[in-house]
Amino acid sequence: MTPVFRSRYAAAMSFGTVLFAALYGWLALTSLHLTGGMLVYPLDDTYIQMAMANTLASSGTYGFVAGIPAFSSTSPLWVLVLSAGALAGALEILPALLNVCAALLVLHVSIQYLISRGWTAGWLIGATAAINLVPPLAVVAAIGLEHVFHIWMSALFAIAMSRALVPGPRTRKQNAALLVTTLFLAASRFDGLILIACGALLLAVWRFRLAMAVVAVASVPVAVHGAFAIAQGWHPLPTSVIVKGNYPAAASTTGVAQMATARATRISGRLHNVTPDHDLSALAILAFVNIGGLLWGLGRRQTATIEMRMSMLAVGTLVLHALVARADRVFGRYEAYLLVLGILAAGPWLHRAATHLRGFWQNGIMARITVAATCVLAAASLVPIGARSVALAAKIPAGSHEIYLQAVQLARFTRQTLPGEPVALNDLGVLAYAGNIRPVDVMGLGTIDVARALSRRELTPARLDALVREQGAVAAIIHVPFVHFIVGGVPESWIPVADFVIPEARVVADRVVTIFALAPDQIDRLKTGLTAFAKDLPPGATVVPR
Repeated sequence: MTPVFRSRYAAAMSFGTVLFAALYGWLALTSLHLTGGMLVYPLDDTYIQMAMANTLASSGTYGFVAGIPAFSSTSPLWVLVLSAGALAGALEILPALLNVCAALLVLHVSIQYLISRGWTAGWLIGATAAINLVPPLAVVAAIGLEHVFHIWMSALFAIAMSRALVPGPRTRKQNAALLVTTLFLAASRFDGLILIACGALLLAVWRFRLAMAVVAVASVPVAVHGAFAIAQGWHPLPTSVIVKGNYPAAASTTGVAQMATARATRISGRLHNVTPDHDLSALAILAFVNIGGLLWGLGRRQTATIEMRMSMLAVGTLVLHALVARADRVFGRYEAYLLVLGILAAGPWLHRAATHLRGFWQNGIMARITVAATCVLAAASLVPIGARSVALAAKIPAGSHEIYLQAVQLARFTRQTLPGEPVALNDLGVLAYAGNIRPVDVMGLGTIDVARALSRRELTPARLDALVREQGAVAAIIHVPFVHFIVGGVPESWIPVADFVIPEARVVADRVVTIFALAPDQIDRLKTGLTAFAKDLPPGATVVPR
């Protein structure tokens, strides 16, 4: 490592770390203030992984209840790592610690790559600011899920793959590094297969055998997960993929062809699948820059460069993601890796464009007007990106507050009133992790019979009622509008006992959770438990008897 490399790296990494620490610290302190000092992650999904890890550590069962497996996670590696934390008694804080470490590794890998492309300290500082602010990195880290680790693995893979795509000799060490990165990317989050597929398709043109090795290695985590799941009577893919995936109902050649045709002909309308609230600005700008760079390289017949290959990966992965993946409408976490890849790929083109603009500035008044207009347009394009990042950041403390007021309090209620009993839920995480119940998941993530009915489009209120009763459920704690949307209505035999109300629902499914008795002899017990539970509620949470 040369002195110039060290000085540039130190300046950029110091700036990026301080900026991340400031943003993450502000989000954490604001959230703690709203939750009475209790660490509460702002998304129920975080607790799904934690509940599975807790069960795995305590009983050896990969699921939510000892002895009843559930293959619900798209990140089996993350569950395994969290289970180690559970064994060490550090599960509560571990997701936060892992995300902070992964965020610093994202900055480290990005800076090293950009230095290798000849970037100066000033440009590197700008890049670290973009990586911090555009996804935005601190927001994704504050969620406590595996997405920042996925971003890190995606960056490592994209860099290694872009180098493999450039003609020239390859060493065994380089190929081994690419394959190891492929394995960890696929295991860290199955969405990583989108980037891997794009890379393998491009690599097959120049290095077919290496491309097949990439495909084979990427298949290992999926195959191992699928084998265990099938052996336990589950789907080979995680239930969340089966339930939430953006794919045709009929897994046939005709169904796949229809999906591909529909997505291809309506790709502009489908790009909202990779952005929250239909906000395309950040991805659209990065895609525009990368496509412009690709056209520039093609026009000059400079196609065999790392920059060209990286842009191919970024644009190709964006298109594939738009075709098959759904959006996170709350925190934008699913597209965060696309934004970081877009920044890494677009950066060299922006650097090159700025160099040309500096030279163009000397060509007279009209040239200077053109340069100034370009700079104003570029600055204006940052406004919607900044507005999106601010809006996402504001949802972190709001989400922690809502989870604290709603799910955390309901978990306290079930511990007091329904310990160890089966309860039907539509938000599985916090109640499965801290509620001391046997969850019956009406979304199917933790209950295979419900998942099968959903995947076959057979789940009706009557069918849901039968499945829940087969599991022995004595009560249901659900967001009624959400269940109406998924199932078509709440079973008529369920008896509403009370509504649990919080002031607003920016992140949770609804501000009202209804508690149902599934049999008349459960009504008095639930009412008595709710009366005692209501005495210690934090301000803002209310029990309204029905």
